[in-house]
Amino acid sequence: MIAKKYGFNLKNVGAKMNNIKQLEKRERELVRTSKELAKQMAKYREMIPLAQLIYDMDIGKSELISFKVAVNEAAETYRLTPPAAALRVINII
Repeated sequence: MIAKKYGFNLKNVGAKMNNIKQLEKRERELVRTSKELAKQMAKYREMIPLAQLIYDMDIGKSELISFKVAVNEAAETYRLTPPAAALRVINII
């Protein structure tokens, strides 16, 4: 028992090794999560300024949901793509 010879408490060494394993596992999880968040951020980067405009105009969730419903109805009624239906709804408004 070399560890005992140098004054190490075997229980402490075992506990610390277990903690290291747990920390390494957590590190891997954080790296994976960080990569996923970076992908999401890149995907939505151009949407952030638009979201800020919507927020600045005090447009809330209920208004956005109503707009979405109107766009879906216009798309179905007039057989339009969602972007074309959105323009139609905006023109009607």
